[in-house]
Amino acid sequence: MRRIRHMAPVVAALAALVPSCGPQIDESLIGVYSCGVGGLLLDGDGTYGFSLMGGVGDVDTPDASGIWRTDGEVFRIEDRGGDMACPEGQVGRYVWAKSDGALEFTLIEDECAGRQVLAACRPWVEH
Repeated sequence: MRRIRHMAPVVAALAALVPSCGPQIDESLIGVYSCGVGGLLLDGDGTYGFSLMGGVGDVDTPDASGIWRTDGEVFRIEDRGGDMACPEGQVGRYVWAKSDGALEFTLIEDECAGRQVLAACRPWVEH
């Protein structure tokens, strides 16, 4: 038992060195974007807001809002509220690419047809 207690600091130190796995927030995506269909806010706390036809100014009162994460090149999005929110538990998956302030999504899978506007609108321009 004594050896186990002495190993605890070593285990904790090793755990700190191992990168976390799974979906995370890619800081390069944090920002406010617009496209012909509306505005998109990707916040640093992993939440998002989308306003249809509202442009950038309306992302504070979104038509749909929820959480977003990235897993490498895969962007995951799940609605949590709003008049245009998709049913709970439907997670959309898209490949994302960003270059020179232009963000584009390519659909992998998403049961929510309304949210597929992410891939249909190109590019999302950062402001």
